[in-house]
Amino acid sequence: MSELNNFKNGFGVKSYVSTCIEFYPAPLPVELPENNESLKDSYDLFHNSRQFGFEPIFINSNEIIIGEIDQDNLEIIPGTEKKIDPKEFLKFQLSKINLDTLIQIPGRVDFTLSDDLISNILKSTINPDIKVDEMGYPLDESNWPEWLNHSDNLFNIHKPADQYVDEWKKTLEIGKKFLSDFRISHSNLILDPMIDSILDQDSGVFNHLEKEINNENINEIRNSYKNWNCPLMILYSGKMWPSFTGTGWPNFHSTNHSINKIYLRNYDEGTPI
Repeated sequence: MSELNNFKNGFGVKSYVSTCIEFYPAPLPVELPENNESLKDSYDLFHNSRQFGFEPIFINSNEIIIGEIDQDNLEIIPGTEKKIDPKEFLKFQLSKINLDTLIQIPGRVDFTLSDDLISNILKSTINPDIKVDEMGYPLDESNWPEWLNHSDNLFNIHKPADQYVDEWKKTLEIGKKFLSDFRISHSNLILDPMIDSILDQDSGVFNHLEKEINNENINEIRNSYKNWNCPLMILYSGKMWPSFTGTGWPNFHSTNHSINKIYLRNYDEGTPI
């Protein structure tokens, strides 16, 4: 169990984190649905994916200092500070964020269900009375868990042509249920390798930053990426001080922040106009 679970009243980051990712439906919105506020400034994208059902994810390369939050003023209580490994911090977030956000990640960072991962999950979850082969697969395919029948496209976030949408939606729900069932109980098999993929030097989130977004080109980017068949991935770099209270939406807030750069990431997700 993560040491972060010991902060019963929540925690905040004392040392800043440098990166955040969010997801937005395509095209990038012109206004925000909660108050119909016009979204003209590129920096207004930050922290507003929550209005479209997604949550921010904060990433750092170095050790993070966190501390318990005073519920009255949301300030860090002196003397409660601890140093946390950045992977532990990311893993805690991936265990808490909603499934609509979590399922956006695997296909974008080349995370797939390896044969060993599938075998290990099967061996630990299949009824011992069911006969299986050496890989843990039930010999009778009628005993296969539903997710196993869709393991090749379990995390496919790309909406297909209309005639295939119903089947795609069904598979996407199976993928979300798989993550819901196993991200906690088998976090070493699911979240740990997913984090390695997120931070990978080739396919990780810090690569394939296709366009910098600013006030001058945000409308151009709205048009260029309007036909995307999956949500758009936005990456922010700067200084952010997220907190977690265990209540409210989204799970992780960063009221205090200083955003330097905003990028649209595209890792073979489509071709802009």
